[in-house]
Amino acid sequence: MRPFSEHPELAAPARNVGFTLVCVAILVYGLLALSGPHGVRALMDKHHEIENLTEQVVVLQQENKLIEEKITRLQSDRDEQGLEIRKQRKLVRPGEKTFIIQDARPAVHP
Repeated sequence: MRPFSEHPELAAPARNVGFTLVCVAILVYGLLALSGPHGVRALMDKHHEIENLTEQVVVLQQENKLIEEKITRLQSDRDEQGLEIRKQRKLVRPGEKTFIIQDARPAVHP
């Protein structure tokens, strides 16, 4: 019996079958990787989460800026300090009138 390499008519189809099997294996692996838990869907979810967190960062930065401006005003202006203290402690000077505005919506009790 002659070795396989001595049959050129059989070598080409065997090479083609091997190449085809490798290509199919790579394709199957790629499909499994893309559809698995770390695939395209997970990538899209992470992208959406990044967008939401970026928006939250922008809002928080704006809030921080307003708070920093308020702190600067309170540190530099005695009248502003007095107003803030009166507001927090609900203090009223003699002769001032206080208006209490109630919410028009009825309270919801569980």
